[in-house]
Amino acid sequence: MAENGEYNSLLNRIVLRFGEKMVDYKVTVSTGTTVNATTTNHIHIKLVGTDGESDRTRLSCITGPLAFIAGKVSTFTVSCPVSVGKLILIELDKKNPVVLPEVDWFPAKVEVESPDGETYIFPIYRWITDSEVQRFREGTGIPKGLSSVAELVKFVTMVLFTCSAQHSAVNDGQFDYGGWMPNTPISLQLPPPTSKGTTSEATMLNTLPDIGTSAQGMATLWLLSKPPFDFVPLGQFPEEHFTEEIPWELIKDFRGELEVLTTVISVRNRKLEIPYTYMDPADMENSVTI
Repeated sequence: MAENGEYNSLLNRIVLRFGEKMVDYKVTVSTGTTVNATTTNHIHIKLVGTDGESDRTRLSCITGPLAFIAGKVSTFTVSCPVSVGKLILIELDKKNPVVLPEVDWFPAKVEVESPDGETYIFPIYRWITDSEVQRFREGTGIPKGLSSVAELVKFVTMVLFTCSAQHSAVNDGQFDYGGWMPNTPISLQLPPPTSKGTTSEATMLNTLPDIGTSAQGMATLWLLSKPPFDFVPLGQFPEEHFTEEIPWELIKDFRGELEVLTTVISVRNRKLEIPYTYMDPADMENSVTI
C-alpha cells in the first residue's frame, strides 16, 4: 500500500484533473554514468517556487523501474492546480518498495521546464543513500551547448552576476562580520560541546582561539574585504573591446540602470542606522579579483 502522503497526493491530483485544468511541469531526470548509479527505488520530487509548491509526486513513467538506471535520461510530468511561480528549489527523496532493498542512487541533474517554457537546471552529482529529503537549488554549471539566443543571454547574465554582484555580497562583508572574532573563530582550542547545558562563560573563553591566532584571522579577512588598488566599478570597462554603435548604446543603458540602483540604495541607506553598501553598483567590483 502506498504511504499516506503519496496516496493523498495521488488522490488530490485525480480530483483536480476532473475539476479544473492542471498546470504541467516537464521534469527530465538524468542518472549519472558512474558505477552502481542505478536505483530501483521510488523517486519523489517536490517543486518549490516563489508562489507556492507542488505536491510530493512520485516520478513514474512507461519504463517503470528502468527509469533510473545508469546513464538513463527519463522524462516525467508533475501537475499542479496553479503555477508555483519562478522555481527556487526542488526536493528529492528516495523510498524503497516493501519487496525491494534500499538501493543507492547517483542522479546527475534534474531539468524542469515550466508551462511558460522557461527551463531550470539543477545539477546534483551526489549519492542519495537514504529516504531523507534532499534540497537542491538551481545550479550554475556550464552547459554542454547553447542552442538559442535566450540560452546565451541567460548564461552570460549568470556569469556577470556571479563574478560581480554575488561575489560582492559574499566577499565584501567578511571583515565587517568576521572582524568580531566570536562570530567566526578560525580555530578552537577545545572540542565543541556534545550536549546542551554543559558550557559556561569560562569554557567558551577557553575554547576560543588565542590573541595571535585571532589577529591572523582578522588580518586575512581584512585583506579579502579590502577594495583592490586597481578597483574598477561594475559597468566600467578600461579596455575598449567594442567600438560599434549598438554595443556602446547597450553599455550606456546598462550604466544608466546601475546609476538608478545606486540612487535607490543611497536613499534607503540614509534611513538605516548601519548602511548596507555591499550591493551598491558604485562600490561593486566589475569582476572577481583577489
